[in-house]
Amino acid sequence: LCAEGDLNRNDVAALMGDVLGRTVKAGRLDPNIPNKNGQTSPLKLMFDHYDTHGVLGNPLILRAILGREPRTLRAYFKELAAQPSVPQQTPPFLPKAGDRVSAGARHG
Repeated sequence: LCAEGDLNRNDVAALMGDVLGRTVKAGRLDPNIPNKNGQTSPLKLMFDHYDTHGVLGNPLILRAILGREPRTLRAYFKELAAQPSVPQQTPPFLPKAGDRVSAGARHG
């Protein structure tokens, strides 16, 4: 959030794609669309702010806080890309596909 430059979501997606060596496209979820419970996103105000003003930070303040030059967004994405991927697993407290769970069952 404090990267140098004025990056928008498309710039960030392009940077990710460059690091990964493939196309990455930025998308946008509409925070005005209600979820299955009929509620809009509690983050709607934040999304509206970012859509209007962008995601801006202050690298000068970040340098002062860290006491050093912060890593670049590109360097951060390279670090993430170099990490081994973790296979997605169903958390042990959730039923697995095909499990029968009664309506009153509790997990935990």
